[in-house]
Amino acid sequence: MSGFSMGVTPKRRVRAAPFRPLRVFGLEADPATRWVRIVLAEKLQHDAHFEAVDVRRPPEDLIALNPGMRLPMLLDREVCVVEAGIIVEYLNERFPHPPLMPSDPAGRARMRLLLSQLWQAQARKAATGKTDACRDMLLTLAPLMSAKGLAIAPGLHLGDTALAALLPGWLRADMALPASLASRVEACYSALMRRAAVHSVPL
Repeated sequence: MSGFSMGVTPKRRVRAAPFRPLRVFGLEADPATRWVRIVLAEKLQHDAHFEAVDVRRPPEDLIALNPGMRLPMLLDREVCVVEAGIIVEYLNERFPHPPLMPSDPAGRARMRLLLSQLWQAQARKAATGKTDACRDMLLTLAPLMSAKGLAIAPGLHLGDTALAALLPGWLRADMALPASLASRVEACYSALMRRAAVHSVPL
């Protein structure tokens, strides 16, 4: 990627719209958009409004604030945030409870590395149609998978929420996982899907 882009867009005047505390713009079937919506639900922000974007007729607010159409996009009053990874960290700081990142710097660094690896695997799948990177990622994560989620930090964390957004699409592609790995993935997947926040966001 060339150049440097900020994930937070400066305030610009937009068309008046009905007040909503939080608005999420995104593609309905997009895992990154689903990730943002899961985090919002975990933060109990049930009044957040999701606006599915038709790229042929995008909303005026979206074009005014985000002419490059980088999705998903979060609008929090007059603050506009783009890119899912930046959005979820913003939400974690904006709504501190329940915390979804470790409290220590080393733990947060490990979490960010995990998130980067998960989404890199997804990007390779999207670009090539092949699931090798996703399968390798699941093989790497297998020792950390349990019927509670990923054991890399106490309680629920952003790694769990990202995996909840990604696993449905990964598992729809037949990756021929070894039986021992498949059982671990299934237990972890079932645990994540039982969470009210995950269940509340349509696939």
